[in-house]
Amino acid sequence: MDRFIAFVWKANRPDQQRQVSRWHTELKAKNPAWALALDGEGLLVAVLPDGSGDLPVCTLATDAGIVIGTIFSASDAERGRLKHLPAESTKKIVASQGKELIRSYWGSFVSIVRDAASDAVHIVRDPCGASACYHARAQGISLLCSFADDIADLSRMNWSIDWGAIQSFLVSNYLINPRTGLRELTEVMPGQRITLRPGLPVETQYLWSPIELAQTVKQQSFEQACEAFRAVAERCVSSWSQAAGHIVVRLSGGLDSSIVAALARA
Repeated sequence: MDRFIAFVWKANRPDQQRQVSRWHTELKAKNPAWALALDGEGLLVAVLPDGSGDLPVCTLATDAGIVIGTIFSASDAERGRLKHLPAESTKKIVASQGKELIRSYWGSFVSIVRDAASDAVHIVRDPCGASACYHARAQGISLLCSFADDIADLSRMNWSIDWGAIQSFLVSNYLINPRTGLRELTEVMPGQRITLRPGLPVETQYLWSPIELAQTVKQQSFEQACEAFRAVAERCVSSWSQAAGHIVVRLSGGLDSSIVAALARA
């Protein structure tokens, strides 16, 4: 899983800028491999390189944001893994407050989109949920990360146990919600967008819903549905195979892993 940390703050607050600089220095002291992927007004994103030494990111034009993880175009499978989105694509993403990433792209990613016109930052987690994303606030600054351990020891961070969340988890560990067991830390859920605006509460909205998809499904015959499913499965496995290089399939013995194994070999 790709590791990242992002800081969002008021660009006109020098005290918050200094605090972010201190935190960034602390991160580099603990692990010099942390690399700046985006450094702009009120937004800083640090990422750890992947196994090949590359940064696992796709940049947006005009420094409008960044996508951490692996992202593909839904309409052009031949493009493979995307590393940069041009101005026209970026414009659509910003105008939609990040929803365009769910409509026209897929993969395993967390995106951070900055809308300078409305002074907002939108964080979108892809519906698959393979890439984690957590949100915390301290000193008036929002922190986002894929591994909570990476921000746990930062200075001036205070943590307290959410006993209610722990009790709920012990009763049913299948209960899925944003609570993490720490009051100051919440999870951005798969398919969800959170919006950060200076001085305002965090806004949350689900951009992807299986209920909405089921209501708009196209009526097909069984044969047509099988053919459509096969085409999508082939495209997905092909895209991931090109991005991964050497492939190891973990077999559970179920249908899903068997399909992946058969298509990967093909």
